[in-house]
Amino acid sequence: MSDVKLFRVTEFAQSTFSSPLGHRNSIHPVWVMLIIALWVATAGHWPLWQLFVQSSSQASPALMVYFGLQWAASGLLLMALACWRWTFKLAITLLLLWVALGACQMLALADAGQAMGVTPHALLSFMAKPENWRLLLSWKCGVTLLLVALAPVTMLWAGNVRRIPFNQNITINALVLVASYGLLEWTRGQIGHAMPSVVDPLAFF
Repeated sequence: MSDVKLFRVTEFAQSTFSSPLGHRNSIHPVWVMLIIALWVATAGHWPLWQLFVQSSSQASPALMVYFGLQWAASGLLLMALACWRWTFKLAITLLLLWVALGACQMLALADAGQAMGVTPHALLSFMAKPENWRLLLSWKCGVTLLLVALAPVTMLWAGNVRRIPFNQNITINALVLVASYGLLEWTRGQIGHAMPSVVDPLAFF
């Protein structure tokens, strides 16, 4: 009897592995990854969406859908590689911060009259130059960092993400990796048919 009481008051008894209520109230990591991927493709690239809307006569709705799917698939691919039981929330936090900084760079390039396409290498080169940091000190960049990164990260860390066994984690991440890479290749082909040059899957990520 004393063993049962001890079990009930320990932290282990409140974990999602032993508590059916906690298990039901938690969200599966796959759903979190899908939501974050959708957020990356929409809010994370809002400067490019704004450009698409302003140049709607040149960008077809189908092309916009292909780009959105490509950005979402890019996010899923990176999360499949980095999101494990011990790194899940931290990896998504870094991803959202990276995407928010990329959106800020897009804004800075747009204000300077330059093309807004951002590659990982270009973003690193941009952030490596201290003189470019002043371009990020704008109210648009502040709002972007707040809404694209800080708000979802706060909700992520406050939420209860289900901790799945490691073997399931490997299987799920492998399936997400294959599916996201397949989607990237498909959208790359579709965009290549619609544009003169083929866009790299991570070119705008």
